[in-house]
Amino acid sequence: MMEEKGCYPNVVTYTAMIDGFGKAGKINKSLELLEQMGSKGVAPNFITYSVMINHCCIVGLLDKAYELLEEMKQTYWPRHIASYRKVIEGFNKEFIMSLGLLDEVGKSESLPVIPVYRVLIYNFIKAGRLEMALQLHHEIASFSQVPAAYCSTYNALIQSLSLARKVNKAFELYADMTRMGGVPELSTFIHLIKGLITVNKWEEALQLSDSFCQMCNYLLHMDCTLCTLLTACDTRRYLQSSGPIPTPQNNLAGRYNSYSSNLLTEFLQSSAVRDDDRNKKSHHP
Repeated sequence: MMEEKGCYPNVVTYTAMIDGFGKAGKINKSLELLEQMGSKGVAPNFITYSVMINHCCIVGLLDKAYELLEEMKQTYWPRHIASYRKVIEGFNKEFIMSLGLLDEVGKSESLPVIPVYRVLIYNFIKAGRLEMALQLHHEIASFSQVPAAYCSTYNALIQSLSLARKVNKAFELYADMTRMGGVPELSTFIHLIKGLITVNKWEEALQLSDSFCQMCNYLLHMDCTLCTLLTACDTRRYLQSSGPIPTPQNNLAGRYNSYSSNLLTEFLQSSAVRDDDRNKKSHHP
């Protein structure tokens, strides 16, 4: 209808239509419009790809989303490296904010690709495809500048690696994050400790819990006379003798202590069961 009246859609119009169909759950129509842009001589820009990748992730088309990222990098990315501010100017401010791009404008001369990568990484983690998430992370790590906001993605990867028993890799990412000035979340320490306990690295778990307590003491200016995981060895003995499990008596980061106490109980109990099974097997060849 627009073309019949001599009005031809531009990249902003196409992007708006792609977003509209995506929000309506008509992802195939959005993809058709993206392909149509090429045949109409309208090149999709960085915003168009960001919108399309977001909608593909929402409906679980992660491979297609990754394919679009690669396509963007190989074709339209170089063209917009130096002019992405002008690209953004053609779009509604609220729309750009919804994509997480507005905060990136003015911080760097490079294209603000971090939000796009972040969406893909989170969705690959959610889908249990940790290797793909790590691959995308390594691409980001190769950039000259990584914003502090990306630290939340580090924390998500560390948590997933710990749950997957890939503790060494989790600590590699932890070291990378701290080197770039990132501050780990308190829950990150809990997941690292949990990962160490899972692979039976008790000494390392105790050392990390000690560092965790010292950090809390410094940040909160409170005494750290007792921390849940510092009692791991004694607690293990209590469990083996069916005794009560000691819990911290101070108020330091109470909600984290409560969580770590439950976590420790769960893992120590499972560890005691494993030890008991091994003892039975050793006495009954």
